[in-house]
Amino acid sequence: MSNAKQMVLDRHMEEDTEKGRFDREQYRMLRHCSRMQDMTHWNVWRSRHREVPVLLEGADLKRAHLIGADLRWANLAGANFLESHIEGANFFGASLEGTHLTMAFLEGATFRFAKIDAETVIAECNIDRNTDFTGVGLDAARIAPNMKEAMKNNIRRKQW
Repeated sequence: MSNAKQMVLDRHMEEDTEKGRFDREQYRMLRHCSRMQDMTHWNVWRSRHREVPVLLEGADLKRAHLIGADLRWANLAGANFLESHIEGANFFGASLEGTHLTMAFLEGATFRFAKIDAETVIAECNIDRNTDFTGVGLDAARIAPNMKEAMKNNIRRKQW
């Protein structure tokens, strides 16, 4: 890793400690893209700054439009996605402990290997055959039985 990249990573790690795992600038950028209903700016920023951790712990993302957002490996623990549009978003490896996904639109979203826990709520969401929860401990979260069964069916279908 270059010295410049290491300095950036060190700076963000210091901020991580100071901010309690929440980055206001990242939150503002994501909310701005949500208001514009266009994730291009966010996704370009993510592709250029892969070494910067996404720190949105406890973020209020109610009714957000995050269609196609790159949220891989993001810390979204305790975030609220009530009625959010996150179709086609990528949550690969994201920390979703204590997150509330209620009445959200999850069609085509990828949650592969995301971390959830007993405080995670997934309720009354729209999913489709392409919503991917492969490698997620669904039994740990609070999920309506019919929705959990549909998610598990998707996992089995993808593995066939």
